[in-house]
Parts: sequence; structure tokens; C-alpha cells
Amino acid sequence: DKERTQYLRAMLSDYDKKDIADAYFEDGYEKGVEANRLETASKMLEDRIGVDLVMKYTGLSMEQVETLKG
Repeated sequence: DKERTQYLRAMLSDYDKKDIADAYFEDGYEKGVEANRLETASKMLEDRIGVDLVMKYTGLSMEQVETLKG
């Protein structure tokens, strides 16, 4: 299994490796942004800010905000 992994890594060009790294970075970045939006919305709801404003300032949908309300 280790030899197979080494072989596959050797077959990838530097461009392939960069594309893979960029894809992982973008995915992680998007997940982080989404988590931040959800956390911000939760705090806004705790402070009794209206759903319309929470949606406006976080960009979340009504369904996402309603889910946070519990």
C-alpha cells in the first residue's frame, strides 16, 4: 500500500499536485466561511435579531436560519 502511494505520487506532475492542493484549500475555505456564517447567525438569533436581518447580513436561506432557531 505504501509503495502504491509512492508510485502514484511520482506519477503526478507539479501542476496536478497544485490543482489538488488548490481544490482542497478551496473546499476548506468554503467550509470555514459557511461555519462562520452559521456561528454569526446563531449569535444574532441569541440577541433576538430578526430573521430577515440575519438572512440579509449572513446570506443564509430561511431554511438555514430556521434550523438554527431549533
